[in-house]
Amino acid sequence: KGDEDEVQKLHLACKDWRFFQVINHGVKEEILEKIKAAVAALFELPFQEKKKYAKAENETEGYGQNFVVSEHQKLDWSDMIYLFTFPSQNRNFKFWPLSLPGFKEALEEYSREMQKLAEELQANFSVLMGLKRDGLKRLQGGELKQGIRMNYYPICSRPDLVLGISPHSDGTSFTLLLQDDDVTGLQIKHNEAWVPVKPIPNSLVVNIGDAT
Repeated sequence: KGDEDEVQKLHLACKDWRFFQVINHGVKEEILEKIKAAVAALFELPFQEKKKYAKAENETEGYGQNFVVSEHQKLDWSDMIYLFTFPSQNRNFKFWPLSLPGFKEALEEYSREMQKLAEELQANFSVLMGLKRDGLKRLQGGELKQGIRMNYYPICSRPDLVLGISPHSDGTSFTLLLQDDDVTGLQIKHNEAWVPVKPIPNSLVVNIGDAT
């Protein structure tokens, strides 16, 4: 709301860390719990059912690993699906598990809330960069594009040999991440050290991406 102390905290977090956790974001707890339950139900489906939503070759949308170019490469130890959610005309429902009760409704509600929060963050980032509140919106071509990636990390008998997701930076303007409240899985690199991000219940992690 323009509080100068909060603005400076945001500036420091973006500049020095490129990560922060946001609380009091206005998204109801029930919406966050509903999407978590919907995602859990999706990954509990039998493999043959999930394969119906498999991504096509050289595509990013759908169920399955990204950037698989060889049978011999090392893959991330995760199950995932990626869906385009905004603008709404970009949605391809052949990749959505529409037969799963409540999934579509939960994802649509969650994506609307994330879009509102993302627009508010983008406006604040604009101010920090010396622009008007709509500065980044105009520079980046208008409406924010949104895609949602859902991850599940199966139990592994040799966790010392695997990574859920390999070290990377996000090729986006920024990412909003809803963590599992009970698992400290995310680590971020700061001053050449890996720092675990302890979840704050009902918070969202914001990751400043490469395209800001």
